[in-house]
Amino acid sequence: MQAAQVSFRNPIGQFTLALTNWIVLPIRRFIPPFKGYDSTSLGLAWLFALAMHALLLAISPWPFNFMSGNSILALTLIATLELFKMSLYLLFAAVIGQALMSWLSPYNPFMAILTGLTARRFYGQSRK
Repeated sequence: MQAAQVSFRNPIGQFTLALTNWIVLPIRRFIPPFKGYDSTSLGLAWLFALAMHALLLAISPWPFNFMSGNSILALTLIATLELFKMSLYLLFAAVIGQALMSWLSPYNPFMAILTGLTARRFYGQSRK
């Protein structure tokens, strides 16, 4: 929402801040933003994706060597792909939500959020 310059003065923005501030704010003091993107949130999301895949591999029935260089490289790439996949899921959900709300309730306050998430980055590239 920060990269899309969507206002956080709405219920979804306030919920997102309340849900993530407990871990993002202390780490933000050490990791600065990078080119307008909140690198702390991106880094933490990547770390959670890395931990999720490492835990899934640890509990899987197949043997996995976590100390191998190739294994660490594969885990980092899988975590990066997972973060990219979740970003696409968010984009698709926002596009579908925006289409549905434009038919059902076009003057809903959440339309500004969905438009901010999709119009500048996603639709803007296809309009050129």
